Amino acid sequence: MSGALTGKVALITGAGAGIGEGIARRSPTKAPESSSRSSTKPRAKEALRALTRTAAREWAPTGVTVNALCPAAKSQAFFRAIGDYPELEAMADAANPMGRMGDPYDDIAPVAVFLASDASRYLTGNTLFVDGGSHINGVVWAPDLDAS
Repeated sequence: MSGALTGKVALITGAGAGIGEGIARRSPTKAPESSSRSSTKPRAKEALRALTRTAAREWAPTGVTVNALCPAAKSQAFFRAIGDYPELEAMADAANPMGRMGDPYDDIAPVAVFLASDASRYLTGNTLFVDGGSHINGVVWAPDLDAS
């Protein structure tokens, strides 16, 4: 079939282009959220997820996979954002159900590599939240659980 897409392509926004096979679209964490102040940000996030599903459906017959990756990690951008307030790092850790923010190399990168690999060849149209569970409620919460 001349001119048809073959194989897979990688496009990971924010992490550079051309990483392996499959299309992985970086989407901000907590995508399915609502806001009492504005509907613009949640709508934009959901639009990225809808675009991911639409592209996945359209390109599935060609073997191209499309998935959204919603990470939460202590990236360089995270440390620039907290600036001179190191206590914000502890607050971010405490707000995460797993008790910590992810590491970009140890927690996020392996998932991106998986999405770009042939191991994910049957995974398309999905949103993978690699955020330690912070997307679960979309708000900060810490249940009082007895650890014993």
